[in-house]
Amino acid sequence: MAAVQAFTPLADIKPFKTHWKIQVKIVHSWTQYTQFTGETVEMVLADTYGTLIHATVKKPQVSKLQRFIVSGEWRIIEHFTLTKSTGKYRATKHGFKMSMMEKTLISRTPAVSDDIYVDLANFPDILNEAGLSENILIDVLGQVVSFNEMKIHDVNNKITKRLECELRDTNDERLKCTLWGRFAEAMYNACQNAGTERVICLLRLAKINSFKGERAVSNSFDMSLLEINANYPAVLEFVANCLKCSKTAYKIPKVENEIVKKGKKEMFWCPTCKEDTPKVIPRYLLNVGVMDSTGDIKCLIFDKSAQEIIGVSAEDLLEGKWDEIQDPTNLPQQIRDLVGKTFQFLVTIGKENINETDDTYKVSTVWLGNESDNLDTVEDSDQQTDQRNDLSIDQEGLALTNSSETTDPLGPTSSTPSSKRSMDAVSEDIEGQGSTTKKACVSSILGDIEKEEIEGGKN
Repeated sequence: MAAVQAFTPLADIKPFKTHWKIQVKIVHSWTQYTQFTGETVEMVLADTYGTLIHATVKKPQVSKLQRFIVSGEWRIIEHFTLTKSTGKYRATKHGFKMSMMEKTLISRTPAVSDDIYVDLANFPDILNEAGLSENILIDVLGQVVSFNEMKIHDVNNKITKRLECELRDTNDERLKCTLWGRFAEAMYNACQNAGTERVICLLRLAKINSFKGERAVSNSFDMSLLEINANYPAVLEFVANCLKCSKTAYKIPKVENEIVKKGKKEMFWCPTCKEDTPKVIPRYLLNVGVMDSTGDIKCLIFDKSAQEIIGVSAEDLLEGKWDEIQDPTNLPQQIRDLVGKTFQFLVTIGKENINETDDTYKVSTVWLGNESDNLDTVEDSDQQTDQRNDLSIDQEGLALTNSSETTDPLGPTSSTPSSKRSMDAVSEDIEGQGSTTKKACVSSILGDIEKEEIEGGKN
């Protein structure tokens, strides 16, 4: 009696033979058409070890095998070929790709596991240009924190909808996401109808895009799979660990004579959620005074820019001590070290500044030293001491928030047209008031006038 052949793990199959026998779950399937291969059925398969592989059913075998291809069900597959997985938009990280052949056998088998076998990518790895490869599709799980209006595009003479949104993970890392077509419609409807509920997005087979050094994700044509608020263990675990909202939270003061339990976490009150929560993230909110050779103003620097010039995050700076700063002059040394340093600020002018109801300007970008390539070069004036952008701290330096979203309104969905001219206007004013070029030009004109007067007198 012949022995029953054991199932080979997907990690161990190699292209040196075709007689393999595997037990897999069809995680996802879709139909694809290309000019070279015609219509094919594509699948992502997973074994009990969580290894994923991309499989293809070519046109000659579609009619024979398509009835066995049902997403979410388990199958036993025998006899197939393997080729090296190359090119862009590879569905899995597996080194090989499966192709069904004429003698391929697919049979049904009872479910082995209810696992959906996601291979979630970390946001920092996605955002890092030296991190994940853009040639391999990934699974992304995040909470939708903002979304723009739906846009319409003409792509290959076909009207297509596009939606841009922003996702965050449990550590409040942010990732931009662009959805097209039916994916955009599904996400837009979910966000519009969510009300106060959170929208958790699971985007499978997403592709990584880079534009001007910034990375984002998007659906990869129709091969991607979008699931919103899915009832999967991975999604439920994410919901349990993520911050509930992105609004400012306030520390709850201790009650006098209260018996404090050992190891009890600090609690904070969220006025948006109207409940206590121990899950908060400290953020910078710096009120600073800056000056140059023309005058001085007050500026407000938000978390991202503040972290760049301080060199350490607010969470690391506080070291878990989240007591409010009672004395604004008693700031951490890293913040006090900013006094006297030189930076270039790009500030925005809001309605409150124009109406003179607020004399503090929000900083959208900070350049360290003279790194900016976008600002006009201002020539030195006759003054020997240029105190451009000397910085001093005069108010509280830290604010506790659940997210950077509320502390920095200058994200992708906000715009202030007046900000485009703020730095250029300063440069023009400085050049007009005290540049050596202007003075040289005036001297030349005076010389020409005197010359004309002399020649006129001779005549």
